[in-house]
This record gives sequence, C-alpha cells and structure tokens, in this order.
Amino acid sequence: PMMSRDASFLKDGILRIPYTLEKLGQNACQSMSGLKGVIWPENLKEIGTNAFNYCNSWEGVIDIPNTVEKIGNDAFSHIGTSTNNITEVNIPSSVTSIGTSAFEGMTGVINFDANVTKIPDYCFRCGSTVVTGGAWYDEFNISEERLAQITAIGNSAFSYERKLKKLPIGPNLTKIESYGFQYCEGVTEPVVIPNGCSLGNYAFAYAHLNGGITFEDGEKTSSITDYAFDRTHVGVDDFVLGKGVNTLGTNVFGYIYKGYTPDGKTLERVKRVIIKHEGTLSMGASTFNTSYVTDAIIIHAKKITYTNSNGRQFYNTPVKAVVFWNLDDDTTLSTSAFTGSTCITSSGEGIFVPDDLVDHYKAQTGWSSFKNYIKPLTSWSGYADYKASLEVSE
Repeated sequence: PMMSRDASFLKDGILRIPYTLEKLGQNACQSMSGLKGVIWPENLKEIGTNAFNYCNSWEGVIDIPNTVEKIGNDAFSHIGTSTNNITEVNIPSSVTSIGTSAFEGMTGVINFDANVTKIPDYCFRCGSTVVTGGAWYDEFNISEERLAQITAIGNSAFSYERKLKKLPIGPNLTKIESYGFQYCEGVTEPVVIPNGCSLGNYAFAYAHLNGGITFEDGEKTSSITDYAFDRTHVGVDDFVLGKGVNTLGTNVFGYIYKGYTPDGKTLERVKRVIIKHEGTLSMGASTFNTSYVTDAIIIHAKKITYTNSNGRQFYNTPVKAVVFWNLDDDTTLSTSAFTGSTCITSSGEGIFVPDDLVDHYKAQTGWSSFKNYIKPLTSWSGYADYKASLEVSE
C-alpha cells in the first residue's frame, strides 16, 4: 500500500516502516517532506521504483538492510540534494538486482557489495541538480572479489562523478557502455582496460585520467566506438592500444591531451598514439580528427578498412608522422585522409610505409593524392628507437 508522503507520518524526521513489510512499493515514499532517515523492517526484501526518489531532507548514512535483494529504478535517486548531507551508502551482498538510476545524484562514500554482474545505466551518475551544486560522492568502495564479477558498466553509470579517484574497472570487464565514465575529472589512480573490453560512444569523453591509461594485450578482440576519448586527458605521453583492439569508430581521439602540467596552467599534448593490432583494422570517419598528438601515430595493422567513405581519418591532426609499421599492399585510402594534417606539410615528416611498398602506395587509389609525402619506413626519424623498443618488449 502507498504510504503518506507528508511529515505527519514521521517522528523527528525518522520513518518507521512496519516491521512485517517485505516489499516497499513503487513511489512509496517519493518526495516525502522532512524525511531524514529510516528504521527498516526486519525482513525487507525489495525497495521499489522511486521508493525514496527526491527525499531531499535525508541526511547521514543510508544503510540498506542485508535482507534486501532487489532495488528498483530511481529508488534512492536525488536524495539529500538540498543538504548534500548523505555521508555514506552501504549496499549489501544480499542485493542481486539494481534498477536504472537507483542511486543517481548520490553524495558521500559508496560501499558497494551487491552481488551483480553489471553496474546499471545511470546508477551512480551525478544528477544535473548535484552537478550545478558542485557536490559529488567522495569514494566508491568495492572489494576485489566483487569487482571481478562485474562484466559491464552501464550507460552513464558513473558520468559526471568529478571526485571519483579510482574507476571500478575489474579484470573481467567486457563493455563500458556509452558515457560510462564521461566527465570523471578527478581520476588519479591508473586505469587498466582488460583485453576484450569494448568502449561505447563517449565512454571516457572529457574524463581526466591523471594516473594514465593502459590496455592489456591478449587474443580477445574489442572495439572503441565514436568519440570514446573525445577531449580526454589520457595522462600518458604514449597512448597505446592493446593488440586486441581491431575497430575504431568516428572521432575516437578528437582533442585528446596528456593533461595539465603540475602547476595546472598548461595542457600537455600526447606524443604518440600506438595501435598494436596486427590484423585488419577497421576505422571510422575522422578517427584522429584534431587529435593533439605531436610526434607520431603508429599503426601495426597489415590492412585497414574504412566504415565511412568520407574518410578524413587523420584530418587536421598536428602530428609530424603517420607510420604504417606492417602494412601490406591491400589498403585503399580516402583522398581526404590526411587533409590538414601536419604530416603533409613542411613542418611534418611524412607518411611512412614499408620500404618495398613506397612506389606501390604512391600510385594507389587515394594514396596518390599524398604521393609527395609517402616515404620509406626506415627513413622515419624514430625508426631505430621504436624498433629497439619492440625488440626489448618481446
């Protein structure tokens, strides 16, 4: 049954839910005026959709009972947004189902022990009201055991959480969906993407990965889709994609930077992007459009295919050299692929292909538009050092 939503149902701001209740229904306490906390029943199993949505006066700890198995959509979303006084949220191991936006807009410390395999869509997104107010939760704590169970981060699951220092990315993660960590600007711990983990549109867009990001190598293939690293601070000089990454979408690397200098005044640029996949690499339109990469883009693929005829894969990129390390003789190119790129100007070094294929590519469709800049791989200024680094890694 629906519960009253006014302060007369409370005692000193505390809601005492009937002790026999096992399910708190949809909208049960939504927007309840003056609600500051709850005394839970002994055998509560389900907290329904919107149950405590917009209970803006709640303060202190939200300690979900260890009998609860299911938490519905928006069950605790936008709680305490008028006070920002939620200090801690405890989600126990009994919980096996969490709905969309269940904790959206939450503040404080999140202790997450739910027995689930996916962080749901918008689950811990910082809601627009909280973004305006400048309050975000301080920590997201999860054990290594629980982290290893997580195989997917949902759409916008952690977006706009600007104080999140460590991202909950475990060894068995296979997908970070669209906007998963967008605008996570306070990350200080290293980010490691497991082999086989695909990234959705804008997955890390506008994030500041100040501890750096690396991709694990392995046999599992994966994709990075449109704008995944748009305007991202990747925290490294060399941004290296693992061997399993075989598909890149549109504008994946647009406006990427390394990050700010220690004094916070100057943005440093990425020196190299290295794509280690050695088979066929699929690229979308404008993959490197306006990517702030200075020294080289190095691609190990033997063949490159394009999902968009508009090309412009390296359009307007201030990179001095584009290096095709293992390219065979079967890759065509759009006539606009390098338009505006520094590599085809007097300030750049050029486009480098295996020595025995220079003449072939100078005459090849699309490539011939840039024939004056196609050069032998061994003439690239970084050739000897890069080859030596590969030999050491092997």
